[in-house]
Amino acid sequence: MKKKVSYCLMVVTTIVFLVVTGNVFISASPTITVNTEEGLRQAVGQAGNMPTTIYLNADIELIANFVIPGGVDITITSPPGQKFNLTTNRNMDIVTIQAGAMVTIENILIERLDGTGRGIHNAGHLTMNDSRIYGNVLNGNGAGVRNTGTFIMNSGKISGNSIPSVGGGGGVDNTGTFTMNGGAIRNNAISGSGQRRGGGVSNSGVFTMNDGIITDNRHSAGGVSGGGIGNTGTFTMNGGTISNNIISFGSGGGVFSSGTFIMNDGTINGNSASREGGGVYARGTFTMSGGVISGNTAIQGGGVQNRDTFTMTNSTICSNEASADGGNVHNGGGRFTMESGTISNSSASSSVSNHGFMGRNSTFIMESGVISGGTGTGVSNTQAFTMNGGTIDNHAGRGVVSRGGTFNFNDGTINNNMGGGVALFNDGIRTGVATMRGGSIKNNISPDRGGGILFDSTRFTMYGGTIEYNFAEIENGSGIYQARGTFNFNGGWIFNNNNNSRSDNHHIGQVGVFNHNVLDIHVGAIGSPPPIVQDATITASFIVPNPVRDVTVELRQDTASGNLLTSTSVAITQANSAIPVIATFSDVPPGIYTLIFRQPGHTSFTINNVVVIAGASSVDISQDPLFPGQIPLRPGNATGSGQVNIADLNILLQNWMGDYMNANITGSGQINIADLNLLLQNWMAESVVIYFSQEHLQ
Repeated sequence: MKKKVSYCLMVVTTIVFLVVTGNVFISASPTITVNTEEGLRQAVGQAGNMPTTIYLNADIELIANFVIPGGVDITITSPPGQKFNLTTNRNMDIVTIQAGAMVTIENILIERLDGTGRGIHNAGHLTMNDSRIYGNVLNGNGAGVRNTGTFIMNSGKISGNSIPSVGGGGGVDNTGTFTMNGGAIRNNAISGSGQRRGGGVSNSGVFTMNDGIITDNRHSAGGVSGGGIGNTGTFTMNGGTISNNIISFGSGGGVFSSGTFIMNDGTINGNSASREGGGVYARGTFTMSGGVISGNTAIQGGGVQNRDTFTMTNSTICSNEASADGGNVHNGGGRFTMESGTISNSSASSSVSNHGFMGRNSTFIMESGVISGGTGTGVSNTQAFTMNGGTIDNHAGRGVVSRGGTFNFNDGTINNNMGGGVALFNDGIRTGVATMRGGSIKNNISPDRGGGILFDSTRFTMYGGTIEYNFAEIENGSGIYQARGTFNFNGGWIFNNNNNSRSDNHHIGQVGVFNHNVLDIHVGAIGSPPPIVQDATITASFIVPNPVRDVTVELRQDTASGNLLTSTSVAITQANSAIPVIATFSDVPPGIYTLIFRQPGHTSFTINNVVVIAGASSVDISQDPLFPGQIPLRPGNATGSGQVNIADLNILLQNWMGDYMNANITGSGQINIADLNLLLQNWMAESVVIYFSQEHLQ
């Protein structure tokens, strides 16, 4: 006799009648209540492709994998005020959602009582509201959830899931699209051995975190790391918190990313790694345009360990700790660009080796922002550090230490550091090179020597900027202490640096070489402050030999290939061809510039090395003894190549009797024999370049 299976199945169909212009539309929204496994499966089959809500009216223990086929559109929930469970003690996945299925789980618990398997394997479209996926154990990827489809987590928890041997993503393994709008992924774990990522989340797909928390996850396996998140895909963090995750035998306590990680907002804090990157270990592209990384710990790189490309804008990395070095950031072989933001308050158990930002065999570019307030050095560099702006201040050690690397200081401020401003050393193999073109090193205090700069066996060249109001407590060199090496002083100002009330701007120690190349007080001096800086006016009065076209004068920064700052057009006519015309550029700040004179169909004329010095009010190019009154713009260069040659002749002949402007040298409106004659008269003529002699500076 067959055993009867008892189940309860109740179908309630709500029909809404809408009358619109005489037509009747019927919208059916079925609800089904079940309390057994067989009833649950039958309800899914009955739903078909009609949106259906299935209410659990009791806890249901599954004896077989619950498969939701493609094509259905269902919501599985509990009645208001109640929460029922889908459980199992079998070795199987609890729920499988096939591709093409639309599923919402709401106010239910999916829990493993015994056995192994994952909670949910989703290949469809799954939305999770106020539910929990708990206690699953799997030797594979994604003990709580494996998502190959689309998963939207609005609230609820994925917690207490674990991988004891082989696999990654204790809570979630995502190869599809996962959007986290709220809820928690917490207390998940992976252990054992093998190359695995992500105690909480392993992502090789697209994961977007808008809110919620990923916390208290554990990674105690060796190999590839990531206590909270292991990312090889694209992870975008727009909000939420990644906190208190731990990696016991590896790197990346909060995040280990070898893919693309975009952090627009949110917090990564309180995570720890036994090796590198307590908050973040970046081995791919990491873009941080908002948010905070704080309170994380590691041996190296308490906040961040970067080994690839890290860009920081309008964000904060603070109060992280490393037991070795790089309390906030360790840039190990990568490229770190700080466009703005704050790196502050780093610490370490060893103040000698700790650095707020440590760059080893790497590139650090600081465009703006603040690096402030650590227990050791602000920035330590062994490869390449370029400072174009920003502030490095208030460290217990020196602001910057460069050992065997290259330090280019173009702008910004290094001030109020209690171990001195800058120290430059060799590393036993490389000499080390530093260049200062602008910025300020001021108000730093050294406990021994070199309040502003201490350098030993390196080469330091100064073109601009100021070194002022620094102090050395014991030895000489409050401004600069030059133990050994070469100091090339080509510009800038070193003044008001004092040691026990005694002026001490520059001290040469043992075997130092000092090259003082500055002859003009406007460009730089030791012992004198800079003059008042003001913008100047550049003028040039000139005559054009062939007054058939207007002349354009370009003002470029530095060289002829530098940035075009502005240009002006000067009208030329036959009537005033013998009268000088004037090109004027106003409000030009101190710097080095190039002027280029251009006329269509002619070679150009370039003036290099036009220096606007601090304190100058005007620069008249016409007064330079090298400047010709009639500028050498030679006709016939239709190509603009800088030389009249066969290419220009070809253009002229190809446009014969036409009106191509660059080949119509005479300006008659028609290319003819007169243009050809001018071209041949100037055959092989070239553009002229001269250098400004600076003898008339005012």
